Amino acid sequence: MHTKVFRIFLALTLALMVLSAPALAQEEPVAAGDDIVCPEGEAEITLGGGNVGAEREFAQRAVDVFTSVCPNITVEILEMP
Repeated sequence: MHTKVFRIFLALTLALMVLSAPALAQEEPVAAGDDIVCPEGEAEITLGGGNVGAEREFAQRAVDVFTSVCPNITVEILEMP
């Protein structure tokens, strides 16, 4: 039984890898912020996120890209456990 489950898991994993490979091999990368549409006027956004490690760094990079495209929007990262 365990061998059959493992084989199914392995087959699904390989299928996922094969199906996602074309997305990873895009010839033209999309520039950060190209799909952001800025609202009119000023606004403040509070974003809840982790306070350490990669999660914090990812949130900060996302905020940096967003605010560079939409300077009229202020984003604060609320550190959550």
